[in-house]
Amino acid sequence: MTGFTGFSAPTSSSFGMKTQTTASPFGYGITTSSVALSFGFGSTTASGSQASYFGFGATTTTAPTFGFGAAAAAPSSQLIFSGFGQSQPTASVATSFGGFGSSFGANFTTPFGQGNTTQQQQQQQQQQHQHQQPLPNSNDLVFNSIVNCKLFGDERDQVICKLNFLQACWGTGKGFYELNMPPVEYTPQNPLYRFKAITYSVKPTSSSKDALVAININKKRDEIRKHEVQFTSYLFAVLGSKPYLSVHLDTLKSYTETKSMALIYVEEKLQNGSTKRISNIDIINYLMQPAPKQQLSSIGVENLFPYTGFTEENLRKYYENPPAGFDLRVWKQSQADNPNPAVFIPVPIVGFSELCWKYKCHNEQVTVHKLTLNSIADRVSELARKKTRVESKLEQYTDKMDQLTHRIVKVLVGQMAILNEGIALRPEEETIKNQLEIVYNNINSLRFQGKLTKIATLVRLRNSELSEGSKSNSACIPQFLELQQTMISEMQTVVKEDFKAINFMKESLRNIR
Repeated sequence: MTGFTGFSAPTSSSFGMKTQTTASPFGYGITTSSVALSFGFGSTTASGSQASYFGFGATTTTAPTFGFGAAAAAPSSQLIFSGFGQSQPTASVATSFGGFGSSFGANFTTPFGQGNTTQQQQQQQQQQHQHQQPLPNSNDLVFNSIVNCKLFGDERDQVICKLNFLQACWGTGKGFYELNMPPVEYTPQNPLYRFKAITYSVKPTSSSKDALVAININKKRDEIRKHEVQFTSYLFAVLGSKPYLSVHLDTLKSYTETKSMALIYVEEKLQNGSTKRISNIDIINYLMQPAPKQQLSSIGVENLFPYTGFTEENLRKYYENPPAGFDLRVWKQSQADNPNPAVFIPVPIVGFSELCWKYKCHNEQVTVHKLTLNSIADRVSELARKKTRVESKLEQYTDKMDQLTHRIVKVLVGQMAILNEGIALRPEEETIKNQLEIVYNNINSLRFQGKLTKIATLVRLRNSELSEGSKSNSACIPQFLELQQTMISEMQTVVKEDFKAINFMKESLRNIR
């Protein structure tokens, strides 16, 4: 598993609410300690040395994190939390073998062993010869067990080769091929395993600026979701319970059937009131110290690693090194068949369990997409209703604006009339006045009045003629309609007789045939 491994098994199913007696995470010659895990300030009392949290400025005596070597403990004074990522004093270790000035192989005046020089050289040559012989890898052993079986020396070896081949295809069992050689363990990672494929997944889009830390927890997602507040509070306590720090849970998703992955980030409040995210590398470096690591192990944390997207160098290495059990040509072909290399990367699936898990993840993602689409549809419907209301209000406001415009025009006309009262007419106004007087005189002249009287008389006579003619025409209309109805009835009778004749002709033709 990638990332920082080495967490011990969880000793409590809760979030560290009682005192536990646990062993050191890596357990190389380190005595056990009694650790009080609670939602307090995360203090750890050990029988040997004590590692304080950052921020208190306490001078502590630290032991090697992984328990290797025999370095002398050096006191180190840790700074406050704003010093995340600063270099810490380290202890120097003088190696026992192979270094310059070491006691082994650098003193030629040793009084012992002068007469055994030849024998020592022979032993060294034999050891070098043994080291030069290459050890067969697992793939060579698998192929050797299915093509070069030497158990009986007859045709039974061929049957065993076929059986080994079937086991290799299944990815389980042991293959015997020589009497003096141990059997080969067939795993799903062997190149002959058949139940595997390559799919495509979306690349992570997060960057180092997001400062996300991935935490693999040996608990189900629903269980952590129920205690989300307690989980973040416990992480806050592990980080020192600083008032200017805040722990945020960004994403919580299932990692396997019984495990989950939490993506968190930590923000620090600065003196000017703004906030910034603390680097995920600094957070992991602190959490990988013995005391915080032991506290995280108690709640089921198995692994920590920075959650960032692929860099060009990482992506190149990922493409160049095929997964275990996959041929390089198949891996290269999967890269060539990538539908969208800018978005997807090839991911191997080995076994039915991973396939079922992939199917479950897809179903969950489809459910999320459906919920998202439903919310988008509801949002669109709401926006459509708002648009309709806005359009109706716009029409109302347009009508009001037209009414106000007419009122403004009337007011302006009245205002102009009031302003021009008592003022002599302008030349253009005199022209309009003269034209209007001419029209008025023409309308009121005797000649024009006589013409209007004549036209009115003609209109009255024409109306009387039209009324008499319309009465006679309306009497003819029912007669005409009655004649048309009679013609239609006669045509229906003729058509029916023709149909009868046609049917009779068809029956006669059938009888003749």
